[in-house]
Amino acid sequence: MVGIAAFSIILWGSVSIIADYVDFRKNSSELRDEYLISQKEMLKSSVSEVIKYIDYMKNEAESYLEEELELRGNMAYDIAFNIYLENKNTHFPNEIEKMIKDALRPIRFNDGKGYFFAVTMKGIEKLYPTNPEYEETNVIDLKDLNGNLVIQDEIEMVKSSGEGFVTHYWRKPEEKGDLLYPKKSFVKYFQPLDWYLGTGEYLDDAEKLLQKETIDRIAGFRYGMEGYFFGSTFSGNSLFSNGRVSKENNSIWDLTDSSGRKVIQMQIAAAKKPEGGFVSYSWPKLSDENPFPKLSFVYAVPDWEWVIGTGVYMDGIEQLIAENKAVLVNNIRKKMVNSFFIFLILLFCILLIASYLSSQIGKSIKEFSSSLEKASRDRIRIKSDKFHFMEFRKISDLVNRMLKERERTESSLRDSELKVENLKKMESLGMLAGGVAHDLNNVLSGIVSYPDLLLSDLPKDSPLEKPLITIKKSGIKATKIVQDLLTIARGVASDKRVLNLNEIIKQYMHSPELSRLRDLYGQLTISTDLEVELLNISCSEVHMSKVIMNLVSNAVEAAGDSGEVKIKTINRYLEKSFKGYEVISTGEYVILSVSDNGPGIRPEDIEKIFEPFYTKKTMGRSGTGLGLAIIWNVIQDHKAYIDVISDNKGTTFEVYFPVSRDDILSDQKLPSLVELKGQGETVLVIDDLESQQEISSGILEKLNYTAVCVGSGKEAVEYLKHEKADILLLDMIMHPGISGYETYKRIIKDNPHQKAIIMSGYVQTEDVEKTKALGAGQFLLKPVTLETLAMAIKTELSGTGTIRGPAE
Repeated sequence: MVGIAAFSIILWGSVSIIADYVDFRKNSSELRDEYLISQKEMLKSSVSEVIKYIDYMKNEAESYLEEELELRGNMAYDIAFNIYLENKNTHFPNEIEKMIKDALRPIRFNDGKGYFFAVTMKGIEKLYPTNPEYEETNVIDLKDLNGNLVIQDEIEMVKSSGEGFVTHYWRKPEEKGDLLYPKKSFVKYFQPLDWYLGTGEYLDDAEKLLQKETIDRIAGFRYGMEGYFFGSTFSGNSLFSNGRVSKENNSIWDLTDSSGRKVIQMQIAAAKKPEGGFVSYSWPKLSDENPFPKLSFVYAVPDWEWVIGTGVYMDGIEQLIAENKAVLVNNIRKKMVNSFFIFLILLFCILLIASYLSSQIGKSIKEFSSSLEKASRDRIRIKSDKFHFMEFRKISDLVNRMLKERERTESSLRDSELKVENLKKMESLGMLAGGVAHDLNNVLSGIVSYPDLLLSDLPKDSPLEKPLITIKKSGIKATKIVQDLLTIARGVASDKRVLNLNEIIKQYMHSPELSRLRDLYGQLTISTDLEVELLNISCSEVHMSKVIMNLVSNAVEAAGDSGEVKIKTINRYLEKSFKGYEVISTGEYVILSVSDNGPGIRPEDIEKIFEPFYTKKTMGRSGTGLGLAIIWNVIQDHKAYIDVISDNKGTTFEVYFPVSRDDILSDQKLPSLVELKGQGETVLVIDDLESQQEISSGILEKLNYTAVCVGSGKEAVEYLKHEKADILLLDMIMHPGISGYETYKRIIKDNPHQKAIIMSGYVQTEDVEKTKALGAGQFLLKPVTLETLAMAIKTELSGTGTIRGPAE
């Protein structure tokens, strides 16, 4: 106990000290981050103000030039006008003209590049100090290097406004090359001599003067104790730094800091980013020659190819953090002393409490052990409220939950064993149904198919025509019963397409099956409530019709002669799954609901209603006991769900079909039998039953095909090694020997493009899909009518895909 107390105090002190240290590290990190953010904002703000000033100066460059030119132009005008006023009464005009030219000719400005010129309103050059040889010549047609008529533009300005600015493009005399520079001139009309006086200057020369003025101004900017601005060109020449303007051609391109980083190159790269950038390096302070970490923000002025920036030293924050660390160490010492005194106090308290608790715990353990033994032996719940200690109460509750979970698990295990037993029974029934269906379909092939062959040979109005048609219809009815058996066995590959359930219900409402029910139950009311905008589903039309027919048939018998049956469709989106008859997943569904107002289904019967032959119907009157088993297997095949709601007021079956967002395709027009006949193509019939070979051969001959029959897969493989067949009629189950799937698999090794139609009285869906995946075409369920086989062969030979026929 003492050791625990000591450990607790040490742990508490350690946790507290660690927490303080973690807080210190966190606060230091946050302080650094906040300091860095604030300094970055300050640097960006400072540089932004300088950039605004530069932008202002750039925008004022042309205005500045115009003011200078206008000032000089007015000066020339004033000089000329004063000369004219003083001499107009004493001298001849030509003498006054010479005096004005002599006065203006020597005046220069802008490092000797600027001068005055004079031209008559008729285009005669009167004053041109840089090229006197052009004076007294007519320059009315003078053009600049862009083809603009210079003199005419100036005369037009004077005529329209009396004075103004014009811009033309020239090469600079002192520069080589083909570069053209814009030159702006100010011209003003001098009426006494019918002249106009003017002066001009290149825009870039004016801009350079403005840049120099801008540099002089920015270099003197200061902020804080050591804050200053610096600037350089894109080529690495220094402009100004630390309040001093740099000399021309002072290249600092390769300037490095104490770590060897090329500072100027880093600054230029960062400045050329759209928003500017930050650069970190080491640099001496103004007051200390040692290098310190420095953060600078730089921004580019692309028009002038300048980089402008300012920076701040980052060592100040570290001094503040060091002071905080000293405070932390002092606090840790105090906590260690406090922890020692707390330990002494706890030690005394523990010694007092320990003696009391030891006696109480001994009593509780003895009592709990006795209760636990009874619970495990007799499954009697432990009364947790009789224990004084919370721990024993929690353990008691846990033991009680374990007992309850054990009972639930045992009950669930019994239910699972019952379900497994039912599944085995269903599987056995399925295998039996599949086997019976397979044999019956082979037998029915003769009943369904031979009448077609006989009818095609009979003369018109033969007395045998009607009996043969009756035999065929009877065979087709028997085939439908066999298909029900196949549905139970899940041994038929159902063909699905996008349909609207409302249309199938409407067809059923006018069907002979429903008319028969109405005749049997005269007072029965059958109504529909169909969703107007019902969504589509992907389904087998034949199987959907069976589901509707069987659900309605069950509902009708449950409701009785004077009952009511309602058929309803609904669009519904499930946001979460729920447990009905089975667990129904989230998703978008079309619901088929069939309800009656009968006496309901007994709870003990609901779990068994989908088993084959489990029925409460009157056998022979309304069913065979297969209806709900067919519904169950169709639902599984369509990946749908079913829910059953039943009480003494009636029963409702709800089937949840997944929604399809595809459009419904219209049925193709069925071709006539004459159009479906062949051109003598060879059809290889692969079937282990001679009767099936005879039936297929007879149909093929009537369809103008050449039939070749073999009795096994191996015979087919050997035949195709030496002969060719345009298409195969391939049975899937052949005894003895290899299956249809294995047969086709071997055939396509030598004939990879061999066409085939799959035929069988019973076949696993997986085998059908695997054979189709190898390249086989349609699947036909025996027995096959003449029209169905004709369409299938024609479709596969032409490569046009599936044509829907009577078999569907």
